Amino acid sequence: MENRKKSTGFTLVEIIVVLVILAVIAAFTIPAMLGFVEDARGKAAIAEAREVYVAAQGVAAEMYAAYDGKDLSGDAYTALKTTYAQKIIAIVGSDLGITKEVITKEGHTPEENSLEVGTKFTEYNSNSTRYINDLEKFTAKSTAKVWIDSKVSGTDISHLDFHVKAIWYVDRTGRYRTIIMLDPVYGGPSTTVTKIK
Repeated sequence: MENRKKSTGFTLVEIIVVLVILAVIAAFTIPAMLGFVEDARGKAAIAEAREVYVAAQGVAAEMYAAYDGKDLSGDAYTALKTTYAQKIIAIVGSDLGITKEVITKEGHTPEENSLEVGTKFTEYNSNSTRYINDLEKFTAKSTAKVWIDSKVSGTDISHLDFHVKAIWYVDRTGRYRTIIMLDPVYGGPSTTVTKIK
């Protein structure tokens, strides 16, 4: 009789109570853990955007030494933007999945795995509707836009200010868009990350 009493297990009620307690603990911890995961992904997107920024700053210094004071009208202007983009891609492209430079016109939709260089930041940001519309289109995976500025007088673009003004970046998953704004006139310095999907 004594052996039989010692070998008895949990009753059905005890098992149900334990399962209910585990379910309550899971109900509190799983959402918190998911929040940590989302937060970590957002921070990873910011870190990737900062890689683009650091590369863009380094290339801008190199480009300033090579191009400052030179005539950049016509094809020379396009060549400068292409070279600038190619140099940034050479530094961060393999890490971030950015493989091609894109020279685009107003109103385009960005392509996946591309980097674009924008050079009329001040003029562009003075039109908030255009800024918002273009930003909403900026959702393709592994896409970056580096904004530098130009000292524009009418159609004269013969002189560029080789300072990075802002970075737009969408991570490899296409779920996070990061904006690093460096120009204090437009709310910088600041870094914001937005979940796209």
